[in-house]
Amino acid sequence: MAGAILIAGACEWAPSLRRAMPVEAHIARPDPFDDDAYFAEWAGANPGVDLRMHRYEGGGHYFLDPALPDYHAESARLCRERMLSFLNTL
Repeated sequence: MAGAILIAGACEWAPSLRRAMPVEAHIARPDPFDDDAYFAEWAGANPGVDLRMHRYEGGGHYFLDPALPDYHAESARLCRERMLSFLNTL
């Protein structure tokens, strides 16, 4: 896999990512599940991964889902734009 996108957190397989792999994380701020300490710990467990954090103000944990109260239209738009740009670099 050329890169990874983490949305609203990391998953169980994420610690097996290779060194220098580009990884983007798209996380609400504040997020009750995935705060800055969570990703600092995750990055410490994945030395060498090229982690790029994107935090989004104004929405909740599920800020991308228009069917949920956490949805935030501007954050969702910006997140989609950033993800497409990231994918175009791989």
